[in-house]
Amino acid sequence: MNHADAVTALRPFYDRYVEEVSPADHAVSLETAASILCACRRHSCGGRAVDFGSGFTSFVLRTTGMDVVSVDDSPAWLGRTAAFVGTDVGLLLWDAFRAHAWAPFDVVVYDFSHGETRNAHVDYACGLIAPGGVGIFDDMHQAGHRRAVTAAAARHALAVSPLPETQDRFGRYAWALYPGAFIPRSSSPAHT
Repeated sequence: MNHADAVTALRPFYDRYVEEVSPADHAVSLETAASILCACRRHSCGGRAVDFGSGFTSFVLRTTGMDVVSVDDSPAWLGRTAAFVGTDVGLLLWDAFRAHAWAPFDVVVYDFSHGETRNAHVDYACGLIAPGGVGIFDDMHQAGHRRAVTAAAARHALAVSPLPETQDRFGRYAWALYPGAFIPRSSSPAHT
């Protein structure tokens, strides 16, 4: 599945999500959701995924057949996610997730919380990317978040790859992180 096909496949669900659950400027972008779907299909069909920051990404991951754990620091958002995806199986609050030792995941999606809370847990999320897996880190347009992700990627020897196809109308975009040698990237926009 290519990115354009993923956008087309997800659009009716995304439109419903931004109408019923969360406005588009707060929800993950359709472009990033499509990249997540493509990454799952490329890297780990039938594997395990963790979604830090529940919402539409939790729905997308569950369409892939992967075993999914969705983590949030907000009980209200977990409730909204459960209502949208139709189950509360695999939905955990942050403290409950951290109370367990987790094996690495094939896919790690990171769109967790906001501000310092988001940046404080980037290193932990990077450490959960399995060999051969991928991490998709959203909101890389935020300078502080880019710095936190870049530093964590270096500590975990993760290659950083901007995803220009994820840039949305609000200027948001995502990066993919892969186990392997750290490749420093400019902290400028997705197109670098």
